Amino acid sequence: MSIATPSSLDTILSKGVSLKICGLTNRSEISELLELGVQVIGINFWKRSKRYVSKEVATELLKPYAGKLLRVGVFVNDAPSEIIQLLKNDVIDVAQLHGDESPSDCLEIKAQGYHVIKAFGVDETLNSKLINSYESGVDAILLDAHAPNSYGGTGETFDWQIAKVLAEENPSLSFILAGGITADNIEEAINQTQASMIDVASGAEISPGVKDMEKISLLLNVIHQHH
Repeated sequence: MSIATPSSLDTILSKGVSLKICGLTNRSEISELLELGVQVIGINFWKRSKRYVSKEVATELLKPYAGKLLRVGVFVNDAPSEIIQLLKNDVIDVAQLHGDESPSDCLEIKAQGYHVIKAFGVDETLNSKLINSYESGVDAILLDAHAPNSYGGTGETFDWQIAKVLAEENPSLSFILAGGITADNIEEAINQTQASMIDVASGAEISPGVKDMEKISLLLNVIHQHH
């Protein structure tokens, strides 16, 4: 098995499609993902998430992997100052904002020199004008199934044609695709959307927060075919 090479978000997004495994909750699984060759992991700081990890536990989990994995913190409506503190303390490398954060919230973090991903639930109100208003404050846009009460992680898909159109209308932005992606549909997801990164949580699990390394190996096999 190959060990993942540490890289910045920009570098990973520019090298063709990659895989992010989200909702990690224990160190042994993070080590296994590193051995498999996963480069990007996500930790969920939203207290109502089934995969919630406290800031204290996250510090213990993630500190040993600084420079080994790209560590993404998933937040829902946290104060930018609190997120910046975790970035400054080298607990995480990237902030993923999954709530109702404004363009100025994103810009506040980005202005400190950190990478920012802004997530959107795809519904009829999502359009290029809205996405474009965030452009100066983000490094990538994540598109997920619309889930206003759970802010993602539902295992539901959405119409990937919408993602394709939004990406074509915003060629200067990198797009990440999430929502119900599994080993059975990841190939179709990549081909339909041309996303720079595929984000998987429930599709890589036995149960919420418990990862299935066999499923992840199958996902990686498809990713590697696109390099």
